Amino acid sequence: LRAYLGKTKIGNDRKFVCKVGYKHMGYATSLEYQIPAADVKVYYKTNESDEWGPHLLDLEWRGFSAGTNRFVSWVSKQHLRRQGVRWGKCFKCEVIINGVKTTKCLNCSCN
Repeated sequence: LRAYLGKTKIGNDRKFVCKVGYKHMGYATSLEYQIPAADVKVYYKTNESDEWGPHLLDLEWRGFSAGTNRFVSWVSKQHLRRQGVRWGKCFKCEVIINGVKTTKCLNCSCN
């Protein structure tokens, strides 16, 4: 189980993408039908020394290519601002599949 987190500004929208590589019986496996179930969330914190807040977004499965599942969520810039989220700060993608958790962070460590 491995993960990659990316974020993009597109006009007034903000896109979060978490790419998840999952192997079953040694083969890259699509998680399209939620078998096994994948729980993919994005978390946020302002500073490295802060605690992670409650999850910011749930990401939905959007495709499987080259052995990687794409989970995506879109949100407006205003929505993030109302929640006090600053774009250049720390974000974490957390993936849980069959009770196994992995994380990937942007702009900070995952501690």
